[in-house]
Amino acid sequence: MTYLVKKCDAHGHLYNASVYPECPYCNELNIDRDDIPKPKEVNPVSGWLVCVEAKNQELVGRDYTVVRGVNKIGSEPFSNEIVIDNDKAVSPREHAKLECNEFGVCYYNGKPLDTTKVSHGIKIGGGMYVYVPFEGNRAGLKFNWNDLDILDKMQKDGENQNE
Repeated sequence: MTYLVKKCDAHGHLYNASVYPECPYCNELNIDRDDIPKPKEVNPVSGWLVCVEAKNQELVGRDYTVVRGVNKIGSEPFSNEIVIDNDKAVSPREHAKLECNEFGVCYYNGKPLDTTKVSHGIKIGGGMYVYVPFEGNRAGLKFNWNDLDILDKMQKDGENQNE
């Protein structure tokens, strides 16, 4: 695709003239809404991976947020949710996969993790990691993101009583 930068005569906006015949900032009707990137859906935190041992000491103690759904692990930031960039033994694209559901159940490369406690001994590249659970009725937390609707309702009820 050719990118032809043009400066808007009216206000000095810069835009791609090969896509827009007129300044899209001045004339919003010319904007093709499909060209505008949509915000990425945010998945709630399910837990954390923490490096507890590695040849590269810079990795030890680092934590990586694990969200609900599929978390691809690798060294390349554009194709992985969890990026371990200081370990040459970690493949760029999907070295491993950690998948967690809304009940706090997690699978590492298809095998279930014991999320009733901190799971030790997850080998990724040249390091050893632990999974620290946050979501679900596990590890004594009994936390579920879906319960926040109840908290919102309770807060609103409390505000109504204070009026």
